[in-house]
Amino acid sequence: MKQNSSHFAGVRWHDRMVQILKLWNCPEDMDVLPYTPEEFEDKKLNSSTVRSAVREGKLVVS
Repeated sequence: MKQNSSHFAGVRWHDRMVQILKLWNCPEDMDVLPYTPEEFEDKKLNSSTVRSAVREGKLVVS
């Protein structure tokens, strides 16, 4: 899943994941990488995990 939100600003990483997982009501598994738009842009340059997600991930929510 690819999603970023400015609503995550100031929210601890763990709390972001909890918020998203509470909304996930599907039998499919997913990796949660909840970033603000600014964090996501930085991670695209500095995280191989995020670069892989950008290349191979599926857009679930836009």
